[in-house]
Amino acid sequence: MKGFEILGGRYCSLNGHIAAQVRLKNSDGKIFTLYQTSSHETFDALTEHVQQAKGIDVE
Repeated sequence: MKGFEILGGRYCSLNGHIAAQVRLKNSDGKIFTLYQTSSHETFDALTEHVQQAKGIDVE
């Protein structure tokens, strides 16, 4: 990913479906966690939402 260094990754589960969790670091040293999963009907009802959890924005 351009502009990011991949620190590591693993498989995880989101609502019972397999997903990839990838930890990234940008050029400023800020750490991000990306969760990627295939589209599934379970998520159709979800709308975009941002919430803070322990000072971290979760989108």
